[in-house]
Amino acid sequence: MMSGHLIQTQYEWLFINMAVDNRTVNQFNFNQTQIVYTITMRRRSALYIVNFLLPVMFFLILDLASFLISDSGGEKIGFKITVLLAVTVLQLILNEILPATSDRIPLISIYCLGIFSLMMLSLLETIVVIHLLNKDAVSQDNEADQDKSLSDVCGDKDKANSASTTALEVRHSVHTRMSKNSKVLNLKDKISGNEVDLSLCNLTEVPVRELPEFCNLTHLVKVDLSKNQLTCLPDDLGNLTSLQHLDLYNNKLTSLPVSFSQLRSLKWLDLKDNPLEPGLAKAAGDCLDEKQCKQCATKVLQHMRAIQDDVDRAREKRLLKEKEQEKKKEAKQREREAREKEARKREKAEEKEKRRKEYNAQMAAVAAREQQKKKSEEKKKKNGQAAADKKVVVESAPKPRRSLLGLMFKFLLLLLLGLAGVAAACRFTDLRKEALCMPVNVAVDDGLSWAKEQEGVVRQLVQNLSAAAKEFLESTQASKN
Repeated sequence: MMSGHLIQTQYEWLFINMAVDNRTVNQFNFNQTQIVYTITMRRRSALYIVNFLLPVMFFLILDLASFLISDSGGEKIGFKITVLLAVTVLQLILNEILPATSDRIPLISIYCLGIFSLMMLSLLETIVVIHLLNKDAVSQDNEADQDKSLSDVCGDKDKANSASTTALEVRHSVHTRMSKNSKVLNLKDKISGNEVDLSLCNLTEVPVRELPEFCNLTHLVKVDLSKNQLTCLPDDLGNLTSLQHLDLYNNKLTSLPVSFSQLRSLKWLDLKDNPLEPGLAKAAGDCLDEKQCKQCATKVLQHMRAIQDDVDRAREKRLLKEKEQEKKKEAKQREREAREKEARKREKAEEKEKRRKEYNAQMAAVAAREQQKKKSEEKKKKNGQAAADKKVVVESAPKPRRSLLGLMFKFLLLLLLGLAGVAAACRFTDLRKEALCMPVNVAVDDGLSWAKEQEGVVRQLVQNLSAAAKEFLESTQASKN
């Protein structure tokens, strides 16, 4: 019985049925009795599904997923070859599992051969695609080299043209520099002692760039800038503190620089034939003779000093306003810093109070634990005294592991429910004809037959237990009496 149970539940073959036939055969003129045993068996399919069919299918899915890998590198081919070798190893394992001889090709071998062929085709496709990409890259490199050679030829021509252009520019710059140097030399020639005569030079501005030291020539007494195209005077004109005679006749001046008020030695000024501002034109007058030119110098200085005073007052106001704004900014900064400092103080105080409360809570918890410990010790002492009076030795039982036992009980209950559900599905549904349900049905039948066989043993065990219980109760009653 035990060997039949092993054949039905274990090993590669599934035992289904065994029939015994008794027949009489006439051989050699004698009637002979023959006993024929017919054993029906079937190979278990779960072994091949789990160990071969599913892994080969997973490898095929991996091979198909390799199409998402870029073709630019060599990782794709390596990946495909690795998967193909894995399928080959599985095929070698299949050759060990299948029978050595067979009249026809097994379906599982055809399945494996088909998947192997698909993976081989995908590998060949990858090789062809990478070959075409490399060929295209080589052709693009050749075209790029040709374009580069053409650009180099054109670049040589452009360099020749640029060289000629550069030579022309150098000649022009040298000529311009020479002309500027000659102009500077001519302007310096206009300075003689403490006088400068720049009249009739067609100047649009005072040549402070060509003569950077012009406004620093404090020894100048007379400057003639008449009959030019001047539209403005340099802002540092007031540095000519020794200037006494200034001729600005027939220019295009509309105003004078504010530093003009610093020319305290100025005694003669001619601003005739200039489109001056109304206030400045009124102060300048006509300048028709020597006397009017002297009066022009005095009045224009007074006018420019008034403008200087206005500018100074405006500057002072601006400075005061800037100082006030700076003070306001500083006050706001101090106020913000004070608020931040106060906030930090509050945070520190709150943190200190929080730590104090945590410390008090910890001390209270420690005191409560000590008090509870004292109560438990007192309770243990009382229980010990009561046990000594009754002279009953009470053995302390280990603490039950409720959580672990509960989890084990729940796991066993779920496992039993799952097994019962599988047995019911394979027993009472259409799945009982499936190959996977056959061993379940056989196991259920064997269990039921075993339970029927053990019915007598169970009854005897129950009778023995009931007799022992009666004897125990009678003995306990007798000891009490």
